[in-house]
Amino acid sequence: GIFQLPQAGGGAASGPQGGQRGGPEKEDTMSKRIDTMKATGADVAARYLVAKGYDIVARDKGPFDVIAREGDVLAFVSVEVREGLEPAPAAEGPVDREAVASQMELLAAAYELGDARVRYDEIAISAVPSSGVATVFHFVNALGGC
Repeated sequence: GIFQLPQAGGGAASGPQGGQRGGPEKEDTMSKRIDTMKATGADVAARYLVAKGYDIVARDKGPFDVIAREGDVLAFVSVEVREGLEPAPAAEGPVDREAVASQMELLAAAYELGDARVRYDEIAISAVPSSGVATVFHFVNALGGC
């Protein structure tokens, strides 16, 4: 789906001040921009899931950006964001299937959800901040039956 990005505040993503090049200030600005994109991506993913009928159970738990419930399914969601028109990759490298399954089991037990089934989803977001628009790609059961 296509979603409107939240309004950016404070100009943290605007680059170094006073025409300076390189150095720690530039790296700090890039770090802030990446952190902002990741946080915004998790916000966009949560809004997308709510629009699809999910209930948000938690955010930022272990390796998962969002934990959401859809009926009797608890979805553990990782979010990847890429700036630009190209689709974001579903994952930045191979996913350790056993580690993900183990983390999902631990967290599911903590929420005492009874017979809820668990699954791992990925949401990839392509964002164009200047337009305020993000395209969301939802990969349901991305590991195929954890």
